[in-house]
Amino acid sequence: MPFAERPDGARIHWEARGDGPLFVLCSSLTSPPAVYDALLDDLARDHRVVRWDPRGCGDSTPAGPWDMATDAGDLEAVVLQAGGAATALGMANGAHHAIRVAHGRPELVRWVVAPGGVPLPLGSMRDSAGLGGSKSMVELLLSQARADPRAALRSMLASANQQLSEDEVRLRVDEFLAYSSREALIARGEAWAADDVYGPARALGDRLVSLPHGTNPWFPREAVRLARELLPEARIEELDDGPLSRPDLTAEAVRRLTSSA
Repeated sequence: MPFAERPDGARIHWEARGDGPLFVLCSSLTSPPAVYDALLDDLARDHRVVRWDPRGCGDSTPAGPWDMATDAGDLEAVVLQAGGAATALGMANGAHHAIRVAHGRPELVRWVVAPGGVPLPLGSMRDSAGLGGSKSMVELLLSQARADPRAALRSMLASANQQLSEDEVRLRVDEFLAYSSREALIARGEAWAADDVYGPARALGDRLVSLPHGTNPWFPREAVRLARELLPEARIEELDDGPLSRPDLTAEAVRRLTSSA
């Protein structure tokens, strides 16, 4: 079981399987690892696939801090230990971590794939009519998470995954709370809401690939239009469905990148 040892004594667990170009998953602050299984199974056929546990999650050090800079540093250490020259896929806060490493260490992370949405700060999307652009909605969810993390997770997952039944949402919430501490969830949610990764994201140019889909209420098509204006060099490819509902579409997009190298 490999670990990336950090200067503050933290141990970051990661695991790899498959052979080929390096692919690193940076999961979001609300997703249990199992939801990515179909995507990783697909890519592991011709990629070396790495999954890692952020602090406070899984087999990694349980203690924080759980801020953007620390998580990005931990990701950098994992990619370095895994061999570098990776394609990193990140959702929500995971995309921010990957963008920061790709910007600062391009030899470690060549491309960043951001499925489901666009990595822009809340203020830039206030006119998009999406939940992701509503500061009041995000603040409400954070307030709810401080009082009742389970209810906040249920609200967020149900709104972003309307294809899931109530039982499926409940199961995913249970899986996530078994994987991550509540303190880490709240701290990461606050850090993500306050983070502005626009400068590094724009600087990546076409090394940033966004894969939005029209059925996502958090980032609807109006947000995609804004993303094309604010990130004119990024590759923005709209998918027919979500990255977890149709992992084959996401895997195909990753293969287009890695085959071009």
